[in-house]
Amino acid sequence: MSFRYIFLTICFCSLFFACSSSTSILQHQPELTFKNLPMIHLNIKNIEVTSNFNPPDKSLHIEYAMPISLENSIGRWAKDRLHMIGNDNTLRVVIRDASVIATPLHDVDTSLTGILKKKPINRIDMSIDVSLQILDNRKFVIAEVIGNQLISRTEFEGMTQIERNKMLYDMVNSLITGYNTSIDKNIHDTFDFWIERNH
Repeated sequence: MSFRYIFLTICFCSLFFACSSSTSILQHQPELTFKNLPMIHLNIKNIEVTSNFNPPDKSLHIEYAMPISLENSIGRWAKDRLHMIGNDNTLRVVIRDASVIATPLHDVDTSLTGILKKKPINRIDMSIDVSLQILDNRKFVIAEVIGNQLISRTEFEGMTQIERNKMLYDMVNSLITGYNTSIDKNIHDTFDFWIERNH
């Protein structure tokens, strides 16, 4: 057996296991849905989801490194929670903010206890600002509900990629669930004219 054959075999196996490990990290979390929430039936004919959020090109922003898209999850919430049953008007979901920021924590605990415990390395701040707009057939806004939500967690040294991804995934779930709770009353109050309660 030639050295070249052995070398190629080792490279192939290394690549295979690296890809398998990467895939398992990306697929570790289940699909995020909000079908457990009560559905709101609206007399509208379609739903549009648009994003006005453009992450700034700064090192603290980690939207690109998320295991799950915050903007896509907002769209999924709208799809699972808001149900179209009408022939007129449009509900437009406008994502105005969907930022995820990792701020380094530089405070160092030099005590014996501090040396032995895992140190916090980043504060993760995740925020959304979303507007729900009902448009008439001329595309004019005739009703609007705006809600925002913020959540923060601490990332500790020594966390594996899977542990970090799970933390970020859970943050997205908690953030949108909190947004749903905070905006629910306003939806029912402001959109009362378009809500069908007999379904």
